Amino acid sequence: MKNNRKVPIKNILYMFSYIWDKAEEIDLTLRDNNDDFDSPNILAKLFIENVKDILKIGLYREYKSHTEEIKGIRGKIDFKESLNQLSFENAKAVCEYDNFHENNIINQIIKTTTYRLYKSKDVQEVYRRELNNILLYFNNVDIIEITDKSFNIHFNRNNYYTYFIIMICKLIKECTMLSEDDGRYKFINILDDNKKMELIFELFINKFYVIELKNTYKVYSQQHLNWNLENGQQNILPLMRMDTVLYGKYSNKTIIIDTKYYSDYLNKHYYSEEDKKSLISENLYQMNAYMNNINTNNELIGMLLYPMPYSENEISEKYNIDVVSNGVAKKAILQIQTINLSAEWRKIKENLLSIIE
Repeated sequence: MKNNRKVPIKNILYMFSYIWDKAEEIDLTLRDNNDDFDSPNILAKLFIENVKDILKIGLYREYKSHTEEIKGIRGKIDFKESLNQLSFENAKAVCEYDNFHENNIINQIIKTTTYRLYKSKDVQEVYRRELNNILLYFNNVDIIEITDKSFNIHFNRNNYYTYFIIMICKLIKECTMLSEDDGRYKFINILDDNKKMELIFELFINKFYVIELKNTYKVYSQQHLNWNLENGQQNILPLMRMDTVLYGKYSNKTIIIDTKYYSDYLNKHYYSEEDKKSLISENLYQMNAYMNNINTNNELIGMLLYPMPYSENEISEKYNIDVVSNGVAKKAILQIQTINLSAEWRKIKENLLSIIE
Protein backbone atom coordinates (compact mmCIF):
# COMPACT_ATOMS: atom_id res chain seq x y z
CA MET A 1 0.00 0.00 0.00
CA LYS A 2 1.34 3.42 -0.90
CA ASN A 3 0.85 6.01 1.80
CA ASN A 4 1.13 9.76 1.29
CA ARG A 5 1.77 10.67 4.92
CA LYS A 6 4.28 13.45 5.30
CA VAL A 7 5.01 12.26 8.84
CA PRO A 8 5.89 8.56 8.84
CA ILE A 9 4.14 6.16 11.20
CA LYS A 10 7.59 5.42 12.61
CA ASN A 11 7.92 9.01 13.84
CA ILE A 12 4.40 9.04 15.26
CA LEU A 13 5.29 5.89 17.21
CA TYR A 14 8.43 7.54 18.53
CA MET A 15 6.31 10.47 19.71
CA PHE A 16 3.92 8.13 21.48
CA SER A 17 6.84 6.21 22.99
CA TYR A 18 7.75 9.31 25.01
CA ILE A 19 4.13 9.97 25.99
CA TRP A 20 3.86 6.35 27.21
CA ASP A 21 7.30 6.40 28.92
CA LYS A 22 8.39 3.58 26.58
CA ALA A 23 11.02 5.40 24.52
CA GLU A 24 13.74 2.77 24.91
CA GLU A 25 11.38 -0.15 24.31
CA ILE A 26 9.96 1.20 21.06
CA ASP A 27 13.40 2.32 19.93
CA LEU A 28 14.60 -1.29 20.14
CA THR A 29 11.55 -2.42 18.16
CA LEU A 30 12.03 0.09 15.35
CA ARG A 31 15.78 0.69 15.19
CA ASP A 32 16.82 -2.22 12.97
CA ASN A 33 13.50 -2.82 11.27
CA ASN A 34 13.43 -2.53 7.49
CA ASP A 35 9.66 -2.48 7.07
CA ASP A 36 7.91 0.25 5.12
CA PHE A 37 7.30 2.72 7.91
CA ASP A 38 4.80 4.61 5.80
CA SER A 39 2.45 1.64 6.10
CA PRO A 40 0.28 0.47 9.03
CA ASN A 41 2.24 -2.80 9.21
CA ILE A 42 4.58 -1.31 11.80
CA LEU A 43 1.56 -0.74 14.04
CA ALA A 44 0.49 -4.35 13.48
CA LYS A 45 3.99 -5.60 14.33
CA LEU A 46 4.22 -3.45 17.46
CA PHE A 47 0.79 -4.67 18.55
CA ILE A 48 1.61 -8.35 17.91
CA GLU A 49 4.91 -8.21 19.80
CA ASN A 50 3.28 -6.68 22.84
CA VAL A 51 0.26 -9.00 22.82
CA LYS A 52 2.69 -11.93 22.86
CA ASP A 53 4.22 -10.48 26.02
CA ILE A 54 0.74 -10.30 27.56
CA LEU A 55 0.05 -13.93 26.64
CA LYS A 56 3.29 -15.05 28.30
CA ILE A 57 2.09 -13.51 31.56
CA GLY A 58 -1.51 -14.60 31.01
CA LEU A 59 -4.74 -12.83 30.19
CA TYR A 60 -5.85 -10.43 32.87
CA ARG A 61 -8.67 -11.89 34.95
CA GLU A 62 -10.88 -10.25 37.54
CA TYR A 63 -13.71 -11.24 39.84
CA LYS A 64 -17.26 -10.60 38.71
CA SER A 65 -20.37 -11.16 40.83
CA HIS A 66 -22.70 -13.81 39.40
CA THR A 67 -26.13 -14.99 40.61
CA GLU A 68 -27.83 -18.22 39.51
CA GLU A 69 -29.82 -21.20 40.75
CA ILE A 70 -27.51 -24.16 41.26
CA LYS A 71 -27.43 -27.54 42.96
CA GLY A 72 -25.60 -27.35 46.24
CA ILE A 73 -24.25 -24.15 47.77
CA ARG A 74 -21.66 -21.75 46.40
CA GLY A 75 -20.85 -18.34 47.79
CA LYS A 76 -23.76 -16.51 49.42
CA ILE A 77 -27.30 -17.90 49.42
CA ASP A 78 -30.06 -15.52 48.33
CA PHE A 79 -32.78 -16.90 50.64
CA LYS A 80 -35.51 -14.60 49.30
CA GLU A 81 -35.04 -15.64 45.67
CA SER A 82 -34.53 -19.27 46.65
CA LEU A 83 -37.92 -19.27 48.42
CA ASN A 84 -39.61 -17.40 45.57
CA GLN A 85 -38.32 -19.94 43.02
CA LEU A 86 -38.97 -22.96 45.30
CA SER A 87 -35.32 -23.84 44.86
CA PHE A 88 -34.96 -25.64 48.19
CA GLU A 89 -37.76 -28.11 47.27
CA ASN A 90 -35.66 -29.18 44.27
CA ALA A 91 -32.43 -29.48 46.28
CA LYS A 92 -31.16 -26.26 44.74
CA ALA A 93 -30.41 -22.73 45.91
CA VAL A 94 -30.08 -19.29 44.34
CA CYS A 95 -26.48 -18.34 45.10
CA GLU A 96 -24.43 -15.21 44.57
CA TYR A 97 -20.74 -15.86 44.05
CA ASP A 98 -17.67 -14.28 42.49
CA ASN A 99 -16.45 -15.74 39.23
CA PHE A 100 -12.81 -15.23 38.19
CA HIS A 101 -13.19 -14.43 34.51
CA GLU A 102 -11.28 -13.06 31.52
CA ASN A 103 -14.22 -11.45 29.68
CA ASN A 104 -13.43 -7.95 30.95
CA ILE A 105 -12.98 -4.59 29.25
CA ILE A 106 -9.19 -4.91 28.98
CA ASN A 107 -9.29 -8.21 27.12
CA GLN A 108 -12.30 -7.06 25.10
CA ILE A 109 -10.32 -4.06 23.83
CA ILE A 110 -7.32 -6.26 22.98
CA LYS A 111 -9.46 -8.84 21.14
CA THR A 112 -11.45 -6.20 19.27
CA THR A 113 -8.23 -4.48 18.18
CA THR A 114 -6.78 -7.84 17.07
CA TYR A 115 -9.90 -8.40 14.97
CA ARG A 116 -9.76 -4.84 13.62
CA LEU A 117 -6.18 -5.35 12.42
CA TYR A 118 -7.00 -8.81 11.06
CA LYS A 119 -9.86 -7.32 9.03
CA SER A 120 -7.73 -4.44 7.74
CA LYS A 121 -7.03 -4.45 4.02
CA ASP A 122 -3.80 -2.52 4.72
CA VAL A 123 -2.10 -5.16 6.90
CA GLN A 124 0.20 -7.69 5.23
CA GLU A 125 -0.82 -11.36 5.13
CA VAL A 126 2.13 -12.46 7.27
CA TYR A 127 0.81 -10.31 10.15
CA ARG A 128 -2.80 -11.30 9.55
CA ARG A 129 -1.86 -14.96 10.08
CA GLU A 130 -0.29 -14.09 13.43
CA LEU A 131 -3.33 -12.03 14.39
CA ASN A 132 -5.58 -14.99 13.57
CA ASN A 133 -3.52 -17.19 15.91
CA ILE A 134 -3.78 -14.58 18.66
CA LEU A 135 -7.58 -14.57 18.38
CA LEU A 136 -7.60 -18.24 19.47
CA TYR A 137 -6.44 -17.18 22.95
CA PHE A 138 -9.50 -14.94 23.31
CA ASN A 139 -12.27 -17.48 22.63
CA ASN A 140 -14.04 -16.60 25.89
CA VAL A 141 -13.79 -12.83 25.32
CA ASP A 142 -16.41 -10.72 23.56
CA ILE A 143 -15.79 -8.37 20.64
CA ILE A 144 -17.22 -4.96 21.51
CA GLU A 145 -17.74 -1.57 19.93
CA ILE A 146 -14.79 0.48 21.15
CA THR A 147 -15.50 4.12 21.99
CA ASP A 148 -13.38 6.79 23.66
CA LYS A 149 -15.07 5.94 26.97
CA SER A 150 -13.87 2.34 26.66
CA PHE A 151 -10.38 3.51 27.58
CA ASN A 152 -11.48 4.98 30.93
CA ILE A 153 -9.86 2.04 32.70
CA HIS A 154 -8.76 2.06 36.32
CA PHE A 155 -5.25 0.62 36.27
CA ASN A 156 -3.85 -0.93 39.43
CA ARG A 157 -0.90 -3.12 40.37
CA ASN A 158 -2.74 -6.22 39.14
CA ASN A 159 -3.53 -5.01 35.63
CA TYR A 160 -0.89 -2.34 35.00
CA TYR A 161 1.09 -4.76 32.84
CA THR A 162 -1.62 -4.26 30.21
CA TYR A 163 -1.34 -0.44 30.15
CA PHE A 164 1.08 -0.25 27.23
CA ILE A 165 -0.92 -2.59 24.97
CA ILE A 166 -4.12 -0.66 25.79
CA MET A 167 -2.41 2.58 24.72
CA ILE A 168 -1.37 0.90 21.46
CA CYS A 169 -4.99 -0.22 20.99
CA LYS A 170 -6.10 3.38 21.50
CA LEU A 171 -3.70 4.59 18.83
CA ILE A 172 -4.88 1.91 16.39
CA LYS A 173 -8.48 2.88 17.09
CA GLU A 174 -7.64 6.49 16.21
CA CYS A 175 -5.89 5.40 13.01
CA THR A 176 -8.54 3.06 11.59
CA MET A 177 -12.10 3.28 10.41
CA LEU A 178 -14.63 0.84 8.99
CA SER A 179 -14.80 0.83 5.21
CA GLU A 180 -18.33 1.15 3.90
CA ASP A 181 -17.47 -0.91 0.83
CA ASP A 182 -16.82 -4.39 2.23
CA GLY A 183 -17.01 -4.19 6.03
CA ARG A 184 -13.22 -4.24 6.36
CA TYR A 185 -11.10 -1.74 8.24
CA LYS A 186 -8.82 0.75 6.57
CA PHE A 187 -6.22 3.10 8.01
CA ILE A 188 -6.80 6.82 8.03
CA ASN A 189 -4.33 9.64 8.48
CA ILE A 190 -4.38 10.76 12.10
CA LEU A 191 -2.45 13.85 10.97
CA ASP A 192 -5.54 15.17 9.23
CA ASP A 193 -7.08 15.91 12.64
CA ASN A 194 -5.27 19.02 13.85
CA LYS A 195 -7.09 18.98 17.19
CA LYS A 196 -5.87 15.49 18.05
CA MET A 197 -2.38 16.12 16.75
CA GLU A 198 -2.08 19.37 18.71
CA LEU A 199 -2.62 17.46 21.96
CA ILE A 200 -0.27 14.65 20.88
CA PHE A 201 2.43 17.15 19.91
CA GLU A 202 2.07 19.08 23.18
CA LEU A 203 2.28 15.91 25.30
CA PHE A 204 5.23 14.60 23.29
CA ILE A 205 7.28 17.82 23.63
CA ASN A 206 6.73 17.90 27.38
CA LYS A 207 7.61 14.25 27.97
CA PHE A 208 10.57 14.42 25.57
CA TYR A 209 12.21 17.17 27.61
CA VAL A 210 11.27 15.50 30.91
CA ILE A 211 13.17 12.39 29.81
CA GLU A 212 16.03 13.82 27.76
CA LEU A 213 16.84 16.81 29.99
CA LYS A 214 16.21 15.25 33.40
CA ASN A 215 19.77 15.98 34.51
CA THR A 216 19.82 19.65 33.52
CA TYR A 217 16.26 20.99 33.74
CA LYS A 218 13.15 20.69 35.87
CA VAL A 219 10.30 20.38 33.38
CA TYR A 220 6.68 21.20 34.19
CA SER A 221 3.45 20.83 32.23
CA GLN A 222 0.41 23.12 32.25
CA GLN A 223 1.88 25.35 34.96
CA HIS A 224 -0.55 28.01 36.12
CA LEU A 225 0.31 31.72 35.93
CA ASN A 226 -1.29 34.55 37.88
CA TRP A 227 -1.86 37.88 36.21
CA ASN A 228 0.42 40.63 37.52
CA LEU A 229 -2.51 42.97 38.11
CA GLU A 230 -3.67 44.84 41.17
CA ASN A 231 -7.18 45.70 42.34
CA GLY A 232 -10.31 44.68 40.43
CA GLN A 233 -12.02 41.27 40.36
CA GLN A 234 -9.32 38.69 39.81
CA ASN A 235 -11.81 35.83 39.42
CA ILE A 236 -13.12 37.10 36.08
CA LEU A 237 -9.67 36.94 34.47
CA PRO A 238 -9.00 33.98 32.16
CA LEU A 239 -6.57 31.31 33.34
CA MET A 240 -3.07 31.25 31.95
CA ARG A 241 -1.55 27.77 31.64
CA MET A 242 1.80 27.32 29.95
CA ASP A 243 2.23 24.14 27.89
CA THR A 244 5.79 23.40 29.05
CA VAL A 245 8.22 25.29 31.27
CA LEU A 246 11.89 24.39 31.77
CA TYR A 247 13.84 25.66 34.78
CA GLY A 248 17.60 25.18 34.60
CA LYS A 249 19.07 23.16 37.48
CA TYR A 250 22.57 24.50 37.00
CA SER A 251 21.99 27.30 34.49
CA ASN A 252 20.31 30.63 35.17
CA LYS A 253 17.67 30.00 32.50
CA THR A 254 13.88 29.68 32.29
CA ILE A 255 12.29 28.57 29.01
CA ILE A 256 8.56 28.75 28.24
CA ILE A 257 7.51 26.54 25.33
CA ASP A 258 4.11 26.97 23.72
CA THR A 259 3.34 24.31 21.12
CA LYS A 260 1.01 24.97 18.21
CA TYR A 261 -0.23 22.63 15.50
CA TYR A 262 -1.54 24.01 12.23
CA SER A 263 -1.46 22.86 8.64
CA ASP A 264 0.00 26.29 7.96
CA TYR A 265 1.30 28.44 10.83
CA LEU A 266 1.77 31.47 8.59
CA ASN A 267 -1.30 33.65 8.34
CA LYS A 268 -3.03 33.34 4.97
CA HIS A 269 -5.56 36.08 5.45
CA TYR A 270 -3.78 39.36 6.03
CA TYR A 271 -0.80 40.36 3.94
CA SER A 272 1.12 43.58 4.34
CA GLU A 273 2.58 42.90 0.91
CA GLU A 274 1.27 40.78 -1.94
CA ASP A 275 3.50 37.73 -1.34
CA LYS A 276 4.29 38.20 2.34
CA LYS A 277 2.78 36.03 5.06
CA SER A 278 3.00 36.61 8.80
CA LEU A 279 2.81 34.51 11.93
CA ILE A 280 -0.58 34.19 13.59
CA SER A 281 -0.80 37.22 15.85
CA GLU A 282 -2.77 35.51 18.64
CA ASN A 283 0.16 33.14 19.25
CA LEU A 284 2.52 36.06 19.75
CA TYR A 285 0.10 37.89 22.05
CA GLN A 286 -0.29 34.74 24.14
CA MET A 287 3.44 34.21 24.55
CA ASN A 288 3.93 37.89 25.34
CA ALA A 289 1.38 37.55 28.16
CA TYR A 290 3.22 34.53 29.57
CA MET A 291 6.57 36.29 29.50
CA ASN A 292 5.24 39.41 31.22
CA ASN A 293 3.44 37.52 33.97
CA ILE A 294 5.94 34.84 34.94
CA ASN A 295 8.00 35.92 37.95
CA THR A 296 11.58 34.82 37.50
CA ASN A 297 15.00 36.34 38.00
CA ASN A 298 16.50 33.95 35.46
CA GLU A 299 17.35 34.57 31.85
CA LEU A 300 13.95 34.24 30.15
CA ILE A 301 13.21 32.66 26.78
CA GLY A 302 9.73 32.30 25.31
CA MET A 303 9.52 29.83 22.44
CA LEU A 304 6.68 29.24 19.98
CA LEU A 305 7.28 25.74 18.60
CA TYR A 306 5.57 24.66 15.38
CA PRO A 307 5.82 21.25 13.68
CA MET A 308 6.35 21.00 9.93
CA PRO A 309 4.18 18.17 8.62
CA TYR A 310 2.69 20.21 5.81
CA SER A 311 4.36 23.54 5.25
CA GLU A 312 7.88 23.89 3.87
CA ASN A 313 8.35 27.21 5.65
CA GLU A 314 11.16 26.52 8.09
CA ILE A 315 11.63 29.20 10.74
CA SER A 316 14.34 29.67 13.36
CA GLU A 317 14.28 33.24 14.64
CA LYS A 318 15.20 34.97 17.90
CA TYR A 319 14.07 38.45 18.89
CA ASN A 320 15.20 40.58 21.82
CA ILE A 321 12.20 41.98 23.68
CA ASP A 322 11.54 43.91 26.89
CA VAL A 323 9.39 42.27 29.57
CA VAL A 324 8.46 43.07 33.14
CA SER A 325 9.21 40.38 35.72
CA ASN A 326 8.89 40.84 39.48
CA GLY A 327 8.08 44.46 38.76
CA VAL A 328 11.41 45.04 37.02
CA ALA A 329 11.94 45.65 33.29
CA LYS A 330 14.40 43.20 31.77
CA LYS A 331 15.60 41.88 28.44
CA ALA A 332 14.30 38.52 27.23
CA ILE A 333 14.33 36.43 24.08
CA LEU A 334 11.31 35.53 21.96
CA GLN A 335 12.11 32.47 19.83
CA ILE A 336 10.08 31.24 16.85
CA GLN A 337 11.04 27.67 15.99
CA THR A 338 9.88 24.92 13.66
CA ILE A 339 10.69 21.23 13.89
CA ASN A 340 10.46 18.96 10.84
CA LEU A 341 8.53 15.85 11.90
CA SER A 342 9.11 14.16 8.55
CA ALA A 343 12.89 14.04 9.07
CA GLU A 344 14.83 11.01 10.32
CA TRP A 345 14.10 10.49 14.00
CA ARG A 346 17.77 10.94 14.94
CA LYS A 347 17.66 14.39 13.31
CA ILE A 348 14.42 15.32 15.07
CA LYS A 349 15.92 14.38 18.42
CA GLU A 350 19.09 16.36 17.72
CA ASN A 351 17.11 19.44 16.69
CA LEU A 352 14.84 19.36 19.73
CA LEU A 353 17.87 19.24 22.00
CA SER A 354 19.80 21.89 20.07
CA ILE A 355 17.03 24.50 20.21
CA ILE A 356 17.21 24.31 24.02
CA GLU A 357 20.95 24.15 24.50
